Amino acid sequence: MSEQTQNSILQDDDLQNTKEHEVKQVNLKNTETEIKGVKEKNPKLRSATLYIAKVSALSSIAFILMFLQFPIFPAFPFLEIDFSNVPSLIGGFVLNPLAAFIIECIKIICCIIIKGTATGYVGELSNLIISLALVLPPTIIYHFRKTMKTAIFSLIGSVLFGTLVACLSNYFLVFPLYLSGFGEGILQGQTLANVILTVVLPFNLIKQTLNAIITLVLYKKTAKLLRRF
Repeated sequence: MSEQTQNSILQDDDLQNTKEHEVKQVNLKNTETEIKGVKEKNPKLRSATLYIAKVSALSSIAFILMFLQFPIFPAFPFLEIDFSNVPSLIGGFVLNPLAAFIIECIKIICCIIIKGTATGYVGELSNLIISLALVLPPTIIYHFRKTMKTAIFSLIGSVLFGTLVACLSNYFLVFPLYLSGFGEGILQGQTLANVILTVVLPFNLIKQTLNAIITLVLYKKTAKLLRRF
């Protein structure tokens, strides 16, 4: 074999080795890119999973609390105080306002499925409207300025706003719907305006104030627990 032929063979081998090395480098880069992509996706997937788990847990607690009710006006036993807005408020503060909205919706839907309705869904509609009026404003405000002072003042404002919404929605929507289907016996011989001022207003003011106070009392400990995961 001539020296020229040997050199040619060596050059071919070197070229082949170079190509194989380049292919290996490309494959290695592709593998590293895939691994990096998986690593980037996993935290997002984990975060979404934890978010869903937390919202589900708070929704379950809110649903259970709906059954722990007690009336404060004997003449109007259907107006019962419960503390099911507390999980929604805490969820909205710790997670975001969307969580508060979802918790309230899931709570009402589960209540309808498990318990049914005795008011033709009018009571559930009223509950949802008033609850959202209470939980959304403070959680939205707190989302942009996360301080205890913001939480306190936004809750005070939301109690007043929620009570106003309760009075207006009951006067213009809820009671008219209920009266059209079940008659005027629910008014106990009073005018609708009088019922709103002497019953609906103080009832919602008391209920929403209690939910706001309990939220402030439990928030720090509950927030620490939720943020551990």
